[in-house]
Amino acid sequence: MEPQPTSQQALAACDRVIAMIQRSLTMEAAGHPPDDTIRVPLVRYALAQVRQRIAPALTPGWLEADPVHVVMFGGTNSGKSTVLNILLGRPAAGMSYRTRFSQHPEAYRAACLGDRFLDDFPTRFAGYQRFLNEHPPRRDDAELRAQGYRYALAVHDPARLPGPPLAPAVAPTAVFWDIPDFSTEQATLYMPAVLDTVALADLIVMTVTKENYADHRGGLLRGLVCAAGVPLRVVANKLEDGSRLLDDIRLKLADTVDETCRVPDDCLHPLPHVKDTDEQGRLRLLLSDRESIALRAAIAADVALGLRLKKHALRGAIHFLDRRLDDLLAPLKAEVSVTEYWHRLVERTARSEFYDRYRRDYLDGEQYVDFNQTLVKLLDLLEVPGIGPIISAVSKGLRRISTAIIGTAATALRSFFRAGKPAAEIRAPERDVVVACFEHWLENLKNEAQVQADRADHPAWSRIALQLGSYDFILNFTQELGAAYIQYRERMDLITDQRARALYDIIRQNPRLLHSLRGLKLALDAGTTGLIVASHGLNWTDAVIAPLVIPLQRLLLEYGVEKYLDVQKARLKADQFDAFGEMIETNMVTPVRRLFVGAVSPEEMETARRDFDILKAAILEMAEES
Repeated sequence: MEPQPTSQQALAACDRVIAMIQRSLTMEAAGHPPDDTIRVPLVRYALAQVRQRIAPALTPGWLEADPVHVVMFGGTNSGKSTVLNILLGRPAAGMSYRTRFSQHPEAYRAACLGDRFLDDFPTRFAGYQRFLNEHPPRRDDAELRAQGYRYALAVHDPARLPGPPLAPAVAPTAVFWDIPDFSTEQATLYMPAVLDTVALADLIVMTVTKENYADHRGGLLRGLVCAAGVPLRVVANKLEDGSRLLDDIRLKLADTVDETCRVPDDCLHPLPHVKDTDEQGRLRLLLSDRESIALRAAIAADVALGLRLKKHALRGAIHFLDRRLDDLLAPLKAEVSVTEYWHRLVERTARSEFYDRYRRDYLDGEQYVDFNQTLVKLLDLLEVPGIGPIISAVSKGLRRISTAIIGTAATALRSFFRAGKPAAEIRAPERDVVVACFEHWLENLKNEAQVQADRADHPAWSRIALQLGSYDFILNFTQELGAAYIQYRERMDLITDQRARALYDIIRQNPRLLHSLRGLKLALDAGTTGLIVASHGLNWTDAVIAPLVIPLQRLLLEYGVEKYLDVQKARLKADQFDAFGEMIETNMVTPVRRLFVGAVSPEEMETARRDFDILKAAILEMAEES
């Protein structure tokens, strides 16, 4: 049996889970621009559950400091405040026909309970301004649109509010919450405050009327509440036409695919529509009604369950989060999926358009000249003792003296070649292959990104396609490729030096071969060899190098070192492919891969799941039935 996590481990895991769900909420908002679609606020509700209920439950002394919370929940003008006053037995909450009269959560509790249920739990209503025994200021619709919603809550002692007590409070040890409605367009601005309050509820009293009992948004939110395992009582308020409407409400509440969303008959409470215009008069009549008396008795019995009720709600919350964890992390998972797909695409395209094409068109093609360059460098190592170094020194001196003359000649020679041959034949063959690889790779990436952007799966694809089609981006990358290629060729110069040295070492073991090659070296003009090696604008092509290396290769074959020649050529190709791959990976693949780096990594996703497992184990141990 695995050891249970310590309270500190669980609290740390909870903090990380909160951070991940917050990131998921941010990603969800970015992926859904504002529109008229009514969506289930699953991620936001889950975040509220962890902050308002789960994190406080991990705090030492939670059960002693946190009373039962009863939350009034309903659409605009559904009579939440009226039902709350029935339960409190006095006109404490504002009873108004004005739309969106309540804009902030307001708690009503006996003074003896104090405010530990807020003070002891820093994640609960974090960032809310608190008002004591006064209502937070309301803002009209224009102010809400211009200034946004300002998070605030109020805590009231009913005994200090105007209005006489008309009946005892049904549960003096509970905190009763009156919260904003959820059914109007403006209510979306303070929906987080609604969810924050509902999330800490141990018991929810949902009010409906004939105008809103079939409200779509209300049905979605009721489904969330029921799925989280919070006990729910529904008050059918302001009834005028008796059982026929009540039966229709009952059918509507039962008409759901999810069994957890069904409201049992004994949890549906009708209340009559009292038209007395005096607030206290209406409340007196309601308090004397037998349905109100039954409702008060039912709520009192629920609250009397105390710790059992709170533990039941706690278990329901953690099981709800467990069942919906994949859905909660779906926006982050989508981010990871795009990241992984993009990275795989970049690497797959690099393999086919850079690595495979480079190997096929250059390393294994007819234009491959780097091994011939190695053989030319071998000639430089085959100095004849005595006269050989003198000839080389003279050759090098002549080159230094006549640099300008040679440069001019080289320019003229290139012009001569261009006059008689297509430009493609006189350019460096490897460079042409690399440029072609780059063009194919970038074009394929841009096309694929555009296909994904057209599907509108994720906004990142449009940004990637836009960048890949940007002139500045392409110009920058072309320049980077050029600079990287120069560095790569400098590295290849060292590699061919190493291969030439390896060939020379094997040749030295055969004196006859060494003597013959030194003779060949003298036969070939060292100065001319040096000129070609130095290049001075002439490209390494077979047309230039072949006259030098053909007699050298023949001698090597005659002396039986053909196999070793093939080994050195294969090693050179392997080294060259590795060097080329490092250049492409560092300067091409990695920067393009970074065009999209998701907000979360696969490792962080795995950590989030482990953290939730720690959290779940701690909560279930705490919420066990005593």
